Amino acid sequence: MGKKRRRSEASDTDGDSGSSLPVQKKQRIDNWNFPVELNRKIDLCHTLYDFLRKYKDADNRTVCDFLVRAPSRRLLPHYYEVVSSPIDLMKIQQKLKTEGYPSVRAFLSDVQLLLDNARSFYQRSSEEWQGATTLERAFLSKLGEMTGRKGEASVEAKPAASPSLTLRISKDQLVAARPGTRTTSAQGNKQSGTKGASSFGTKPTASPGGKAASGFG
Repeated sequence: MGKKRRRSEASDTDGDSGSSLPVQKKQRIDNWNFPVELNRKIDLCHTLYDFLRKYKDADNRTVCDFLVRAPSRRLLPHYYEVVSSPIDLMKIQQKLKTEGYPSVRAFLSDVQLLLDNARSFYQRSSEEWQGATTLERAFLSKLGEMTGRKGEASVEAKPAASPSLTLRISKDQLVAARPGTRTTSAQGNKQSGTKGASSFGTKPTASPGGKAASGFG
């Protein structure tokens, strides 16, 4: 069974003054104030999907590359211990092609799941975590542009104060775990300076609150 997400931003409180004043909920893609009259226009899903695939950052780099396919179950089994409902852009594309989405809202739920999975597994300081957050903000902005509406809330997430778990996996091993990479285990071991695949079996130490994540330096 997958572990729970590392934090619940909606339940954060203002700790500066010691008061119990609630922090405004972070806007999410799957609770967007989407017009009912547009909910059955599945062609909008194709437009939004293309936007997600082609979006580039300030350095003109495509952001979504790490989301195209989920990590290899054989090479990175820990991912499937943390993420209970894996999904990637290829699966979303296939559902679009086979008319698997009954509504735009169903599509938006899968997009949110995709980004939530990335932030549940990767460390906050990683390119993957930052990329997922960048895509979410850009996607919300695109939704506002297309619908002429604002969401139910419009604030950014507060930085998490608690440390996350650290899984000792080298960057070479992470690259090898991604589909399409042919790096052999011997090469990965030589580059990372480890023996065998023992690093995948390393049990991460629990952080306060038992929240789960893994870091990739």
